[in-house]
Amino acid sequence: MEFLKHKYIYSLDKPHLVFSIFDSSFYDRADLDCLNNAQRMFLINHLKGHGFDLVSGSVLVSADQKHTVQIPKIQQLGVSPFHIIDRFEKEDHVILALTPTQLACYILKYFPKELYLIELKKLIEKQPINLKKILDTLVHEDVFKNFFRVYPELSEFQRNVANSDKFIDRSHIGSLF
Repeated sequence: MEFLKHKYIYSLDKPHLVFSIFDSSFYDRADLDCLNNAQRMFLINHLKGHGFDLVSGSVLVSADQKHTVQIPKIQQLGVSPFHIIDRFEKEDHVILALTPTQLACYILKYFPKELYLIELKKLIEKQPINLKKILDTLVHEDVFKNFFRVYPELSEFQRNVANSDKFIDRSHIGSLF
């Protein structure tokens, strides 16, 4: 889909169509995990350029009404990014707009163990994620043991990617507005 092709967007099409929006190359574990105002403005402007209309504060619909993009709302502070992905409508025409950290949790939930490390590294190469936030909030989830096992490898991989030339042309998304 043409509207998902942008250097600040990373998308997956299985098992559902979801995408995340780049924010920053570095995170603090205490960062709030929701699309910030700059990410939302980028998303709205980008999708409007592809014929989408904003029909509510968190829903955009394509002109042909074949696609609906939902921006998850945070119901309470401190909620796990893992739980946010559980609340969206899993209909074919609904596309979820996520933070990179929420997309990482989506990968942990929906991808088999043998694939999620590969998929997480692909995501990290495009959009760093808040690994410490995931570590802190997944303690009570089934995937925690598997994530805890690969956390050191992912952490080192992300540190190397974030300090490389891969993000030299990407500013914090807030600096675009």
